[in-house]
Amino acid sequence: MTKSHFSSSRLHLIDLLIRTAIFLFVWYLAGFHRKILFDLGAASLAGIRVYQVLWLAVVLVILHAMLPVPGKNMSSGKLFASRYQPSGPHTPELELKIRDYSRKMAVTARRSVVFFAMLLLVPGALFVVGSIDTVSVILFSLFYLVGDAFCVSIWCPFRNWLAHNKCCNTCSIYSWGPIGVFGPLVFIPGFWTQSLAFLSFLALVQWEYLRIRHPERFFELTNTNLRCSNCTGNRGSCLRT
Repeated sequence: MTKSHFSSSRLHLIDLLIRTAIFLFVWYLAGFHRKILFDLGAASLAGIRVYQVLWLAVVLVILHAMLPVPGKNMSSGKLFASRYQPSGPHTPELELKIRDYSRKMAVTARRSVVFFAMLLLVPGALFVVGSIDTVSVILFSLFYLVGDAFCVSIWCPFRNWLAHNKCCNTCSIYSWGPIGVFGPLVFIPGFWTQSLAFLSFLALVQWEYLRIRHPERFFELTNTNLRCSNCTGNRGSCLRT
C-alpha cells in the first residue's frame, strides 16, 4: 500500500471515529440529559442558532457531493465530465459492453431502492405510529451517518450484496449516501429538516440521471480513471487487490 493509499485509509478511519463519537454523544444526551440536548441545539451564537449552523454544514456537505469542486475523489466525482478519461474510441463491441453494463447497473439500482426504502420506512413508520419522537428519528439519521462511514472504511454490505463492485470508485450507488442518511428527516415537519431530505433527493436524482445519460463515466472499461492502476484510495478494501 502506497503512502497516498495509507493516508486515504487513515482519513476514512478518522472520519468514522468522529461520526461515531457524535452519535454516541447525542445518544447519551437524548437518553439521560435531554434538556441539555435541547438547550445546546437552541443555543445562540451571534444571533444564529446552533441547529441553523448544523443545517448549513449539512447543506454544504450535500452540495459538495453535487458539484464538481476541486479535490473531489473519484468515488463521488465520476459522474462529472471533468473526471472522465476515455479509454479509447467507442467501437461497436465496446458499445455492446456499455449497454450490458447499464442493464446490470439498472438491476443494482432496483435492488438498492428496496433496501434504502427500508432504511427510510423503519424510522418513518415508528414515528408515524408514535413509537418514537423527533429526537429518535434524528438518532436514526446519525446512526446511518456512522454506517455510511463504516461502509467506506471497514466493510460495505452494498458491495457484497447489492452493487457487486470491487471498490468505491466503481460503485454505481456511491452517492446514494445523502438520501440514506438524511432521508429520514423528511418525516419531521419543518423547513430545517425536510429541506435536507429534499436536497438529498435532488442529489440522488442528479446521480441517477447522469449514470443513465453517461454510463461510460461509471464503467472502468471506458473510464481509465476508475482503474486500479490510477487508484489513490484504499486498495486494501478492494475485492481485486
